[in-house]
Amino acid sequence: KLLIPLGERYQQTFYLFEKQDGELKQTKLIPTLFVPMTGTSEAERTILPDPSNPEIINGSFEETEEVDHVLQPLGWHYVRQAHVLTATPPEGKNFVRILNQDAGRFAQMLQAMPLDGRKIQAVRIELWVRGENLRRGNSKYEVPAISLHLFDEQRKLLSASSKHALEGTFSWKADRLDVKIPPNVREAILHIGVNGGVGTLDVDGVTLKGIPR
Repeated sequence: KLLIPLGERYQQTFYLFEKQDGELKQTKLIPTLFVPMTGTSEAERTILPDPSNPEIINGSFEETEEVDHVLQPLGWHYVRQAHVLTATPPEGKNFVRILNQDAGRFAQMLQAMPLDGRKIQAVRIELWVRGENLRRGNSKYEVPAISLHLFDEQRKLLSASSKHALEGTFSWKADRLDVKIPPNVREAILHIGVNGGVGTLDVDGVTLKGIPR
């Protein structure tokens, strides 16, 4: 048996390869973050993620895949208690609903990206959100929120990471999070979720724009 990550950098999925009846079969498992890409395939790529121009992939959730009979957004990782719905959202045809009824359970989606703090002084995250009965969980960390986690070249989490809490009930509204980027930042993870809190969070039209130094 072989466990191999396939895909582009920051957009990879683990596959299980095993021999059955003399043939090599592959089984798609889960998306993953931060698997180093090395070797010939990486060296031959003509398009690589640009740390000086960070961006969100599939921020309007129009690209989907079916997982256990549930639509999930492509390009997003560690999706927990979240699924794509088709209706009349602010942008396109789809939006993501993140729902948690049990305080302490994960309900989230993440996307990683290269981000060079030597070239980018700040980022602006913009998105549409709608909430229903969003409340904090039992600990101070269990807060429905939009967060940007920042990492240095050793992938150590930096204290400069930012969080924008979302609480209560509200209709679709445009929202944003502005984050200052220290020079030692090299990568970031956008984290959107109910995060152990409770309630329903709908999300659409997620964008991220870097502001050059």
